Amino acid sequence: MTKQQSLFFWKSLPDRDDALVIIYSFIRAMHEKNPEKAAGLAIVKDMELFQNALHESLMAYLNMVVEDENWEEYLTKNLAFEVDDPIDLDEDLMIPEFSGKQFVLNTDEKISIQVGMRGQVTPIRIHFTIQENDELYYLKLQRITAK
Repeated sequence: MTKQQSLFFWKSLPDRDDALVIIYSFIRAMHEKNPEKAAGLAIVKDMELFQNALHESLMAYLNMVVEDENWEEYLTKNLAFEVDDPIDLDEDLMIPEFSGKQFVLNTDEKISIQVGMRGQVTPIRIHFTIQENDELYYLKLQRITAK
């Protein structure tokens, strides 16, 4: 039986900076090939499905931008673990988006950022939402999109 990792939560509604720290930590955990750690930072209904969707989205993106002679290095990799650590990217280029207009977030507020790969920000965007349960607030992974 696998050990269930406890989920990160806030005792009050987080502000934008607090939420981004956890989102960046989630992406960093994926970069470190540690999906268990990532699952402890945000609710992910099906981590394997998320990894496959992120891999397929990045593969489709790379299919458009990588030259044929460089393509083989990606065929054997799970690209969900090849995302860049957000600390290595320019936050302005990751274009964090919030559905609300206040610094302190609200329940059900949506947050999304673009992920990077190979030192470049991709058009692949990961969406989260702020959820509340028993006066505790946490992030929930919503979906992946490509802009």
